[in-house]
Amino acid sequence: MTPNRLKLLTPERSVAPVPTASLSERLFEMSLDMLGTASLDGFFTHLNPAWERTLGWTDRQLMAEPFINFVHPDDVAETLERSRELASASGTEVIAFVNRYRTSSSEFRWIKWDVVSDDTALYFVARDFTDAKVITMERDQDASVMQGVLESIADGLYVADSHGEITFINPAGVELLGYDSSDELIGHSPHEAFHHTHLNGLAYPIEECALANVRINREPIHADEDGFWRKDGSSMPVSYSSAPVLLHDGIGSVVAFRDITERQSRELHERRALEALSWVGRIRDALEENRLTLYAQPIVEVATGATVQHELLVRLIAPDGEVVAPGVFLPVAEEHGLIRDIDRRVFELALVHAAQGHPVSINVSGESISEPGLFRYVEDQLMSHGVDPELVIFEITETALVRNEAVAQVFIESVRRLGCGVALDDFGTGYGSFRYLKHLPVNVLKIDQEFVRDLDGEAAMVNRHVVEATVTLARGMGQKTVAEGVETESILAIVRELGVDYAQGYLFARPVPAEHALPSIRKTR
Repeated sequence: MTPNRLKLLTPERSVAPVPTASLSERLFEMSLDMLGTASLDGFFTHLNPAWERTLGWTDRQLMAEPFINFVHPDDVAETLERSRELASASGTEVIAFVNRYRTSSSEFRWIKWDVVSDDTALYFVARDFTDAKVITMERDQDASVMQGVLESIADGLYVADSHGEITFINPAGVELLGYDSSDELIGHSPHEAFHHTHLNGLAYPIEECALANVRINREPIHADEDGFWRKDGSSMPVSYSSAPVLLHDGIGSVVAFRDITERQSRELHERRALEALSWVGRIRDALEENRLTLYAQPIVEVATGATVQHELLVRLIAPDGEVVAPGVFLPVAEEHGLIRDIDRRVFELALVHAAQGHPVSINVSGESISEPGLFRYVEDQLMSHGVDPELVIFEITETALVRNEAVAQVFIESVRRLGCGVALDDFGTGYGSFRYLKHLPVNVLKIDQEFVRDLDGEAAMVNRHVVEATVTLARGMGQKTVAEGVETESILAIVRELGVDYAQGYLFARPVPAEHALPSIRKTR
């Protein structure tokens, strides 16, 4: 095919040239961005229609006054600073900034600027990004509020990522766990850091950890009672809730936890209060149904090994026959005003044995000693039972004396005149023990078992000094001594060496029902 033939088959197309000025002007008019120019002295000189569509002002209105007059007052300083930068910038350097521009309805829109300048004018592209700015501000506000909430709540809260490692923990959580900063916990597994054992202290693998399995099972959990470990190794009872959360790389979890130490203490107090109230009724029933009984424990002469007396100890017999120790019901009786009735019942039961010639020792509470009519009651009961007063010793603790020392002194002096004995029980445990000896005519000092049981232990030297001093003091005042809590032959040998007169404790016998112990022991006349 010849060139001419080809030319005939492919006719030439003529394209009319478009004037450059009209094309750029057309694009200028159609642009959705706000385009324009401004003079170096701060006036708009040419604006496209996008300005009026966005701000509501006509180009004439915008060009009638300096453009800085339309800027939000809070943004004026920043805008002027950018203008100064433009004055010193090269012709190719773009200065970008944002500010708020007033609309014809007196509202403000957020505008992004890209500006260049030359020696004669400013050239700019401006974009309205108010909607995006509002969304960002709302998001930032929500995040700020959430951050404030997390930092102000008293409960601990942490977030674990898809690998089970802590990525965030609030200040309360850091403090509850005893750490100095969140940096010590970020990046660590909660199981390794503070949740690696059961409540009983037994360790378990992470596969059995309920908190770790929240991410795997994708189900929320709640534990009313569990335990975390603090940095210092102490345990902290906690309750917690955990729920899975969707993260960019998988499933994580958020955990809120609370220290329930105070709650447990309060619940324990409430349970004990309710239990105490239930015991009030049981004690009253026991008094009405004569279900108080006496147990006896021998008091032995150290020099001879002979039993010279028995201390009588109260017990409560439950309806099912269970024997209830005094530590269970006596505190309740003292708190709720029943101890006087118990003391009187014990005294009546004790006189039955004393009337048979058994030397007995009876405990009397501070509440009973403070009762003005107690002495008259004691005197009447001794006479009605025909009991030799010398067979009866009243044991009084320092706590009882503290309640009302003056009344206690009157009682002690009165029963001593009758011929009864008085023992100062648990001697040495109170600061006023030695002071009472000056003016209280007691016969016996019962050295507290706190000093006796450890006579051959770590505190042996100190305890020996206390016991030895007590024996010396008692002898000087014509009193006898009893060592309480003697449980071994070695302790017995020490109290014998120190000159103690009598001993009492499990070495000789545990308390047994009085009717079993007393028939074989009678006072020698």
